[in-house]
Amino acid sequence: MNPLLKGAEQIRYYSPIYEPIYDEEDNVIEEECVRNGTNILETFIKPVHNDGKPRYYRLRYPVHAKEHKRRWVQWVDNQLGTVEAFNVKVTKIGRRVLFSSDPNFQAKREKRLRRIQAARSSAGAREHPWNITTADELNEWMNERDRHE
Repeated sequence: MNPLLKGAEQIRYYSPIYEPIYDEEDNVIEEECVRNGTNILETFIKPVHNDGKPRYYRLRYPVHAKEHKRRWVQWVDNQLGTVEAFNVKVTKIGRRVLFSSDPNFQAKREKRLRRIQAARSSAGAREHPWNITTADELNEWMNERDRHE
């Protein structure tokens, strides 16, 4: 067993299953989810954030693990600037995707919050809706925009 996984709990990962929907000419126009897969947020991220115990799942190929890791690292990083940030680090070990507590979480979060504050305080930062993080700020921005039109 890999020493990086010592004390980590393995949880089975179920992939979602999709069935194609065809049109009259047998072209795939959409896909319908037949079975939902494992909810990563509820099964891995929130429990690791709450109790700090590492958890992982194993996939069939390392390439798939690399893609899952990339997707979840990006999602966790995007949450750093929000109210509900998760103290979770995602790593890939072979075919496994490991969720563990991040020792640099506080520094990353403070850096992200400073960048958000700097963007807001710079001239014209409020002009753009992609700098808005809450529903109240969005409503305020829309009202300001309507007043100027």
